Amino acid sequence: MFETFSTGVGQLNHTWGTIDSSVPGQITLRGDSGVMEWPLGRSTGHGYGTYTVTAKITSNGEPGAAIVLWPADDVWPGGELDMAETAADGSSRLYGTVHWRKDDGGNGFQSTFYDGIDPNAVHTFVLTWAPGRVSYSVDGKDMGSVTTRIGADAANGGVNVTIGALNNNPNTSITLYDVSYTPLASVPAPPPTPPPATGGIVPDATGTARGTAGADVFVATGKLTLINGFDPARDVLAVPVNPTTVRAYADWDFASPEGASWGMRVTWDGGSAFLRWGSRFDPAKNAVRAGTAPPPAPVPAPAPGRITPDATGTARGTAGADVFATLPRAVTLINGFDTSKDMLALPPGVASSAARIFADWDRSSPEGAAWGVRVAWGDGSAFLRWGYGLDARSLISG
Repeated sequence: MFETFSTGVGQLNHTWGTIDSSVPGQITLRGDSGVMEWPLGRSTGHGYGTYTVTAKITSNGEPGAAIVLWPADDVWPGGELDMAETAADGSSRLYGTVHWRKDDGGNGFQSTFYDGIDPNAVHTFVLTWAPGRVSYSVDGKDMGSVTTRIGADAANGGVNVTIGALNNNPNTSITLYDVSYTPLASVPAPPPTPPPATGGIVPDATGTARGTAGADVFVATGKLTLINGFDPARDVLAVPVNPTTVRAYADWDFASPEGASWGMRVTWDGGSAFLRWGSRFDPAKNAVRAGTAPPPAPVPAPAPGRITPDATGTARGTAGADVFATLPRAVTLINGFDTSKDMLALPPGVASSAARIFADWDRSSPEGAAWGVRVAWGDGSAFLRWGYGLDARSLISG
């Protein structure tokens, strides 16, 4: 990958805010703006290799501009790698940062400061991502390495990154001159991961289950809240039957004795489990089917719901299974789309395989700005407010 910005943003075509591309061979971000590659899934973007960005950060002693390698699955906190940003102490020093998701769901990070350089000059920033190591250099000068909590790329069981830059301060700016990525010549395959041993997991006095420091098998018997004990890198969840489908989506839970929190809801035929702060659960990897229940009877397709935009210009579902039909313009579906049963009908001639699904931020809703899921096709799209968990199985070809 090599981008010189000779004709605008080029390959960094996921943009927001105002991008100044009036000078061929460079783009400048001011105010609240950004450019990046599209984060469309863990295997998109780029993996292990060398990332090179020539840029100038104008900080005026304030943070706000940054060169960011964003997780390709668009999940944060996660494996974000920052190539350059400005310290918040007024020194104008530049630094790079490795981020990871802590066991409690918070953001862990380790920074490397770039001492001995002019923070306001044009520099060539280089980040090399290899198994177990992230190394930094500026203008050919080694700035150090980080060797703890380094995530793997998609080819080795982890998540790739996408290249981008942003500015979120009216007093700062960043100009990009070129961006490139070169994969590592060869990366040895990691040793096979042994299957997790069954842990002695039982509900404790608060009615929740907790894991140990090792690999655990959590056995679900109904609605069970798993708190701070589920590690998606090694643990598995055994569901009590052999369901046709195991699905996972972001959810909010108020039942925990330790307080309400965001997490991941895992559902199967007739049951569910809630993982407190347990994002990045992968049904294909973290769910173990238990039992030999006969396949359930076919579920009839949901009848089309009588769904039309309401007075606010948004569409809402009923308590039953609904088919949301897209309109010629983007429609915001608020609090009405149930990923376990509802469907989204695409316009005539649009195949579900051609639609892109990605996390997005929307400010247009009368009910307030929110994160959600954007389904895009051709020149149209639909935004599902808080609609996490949507995948191609919820789409109907037009």
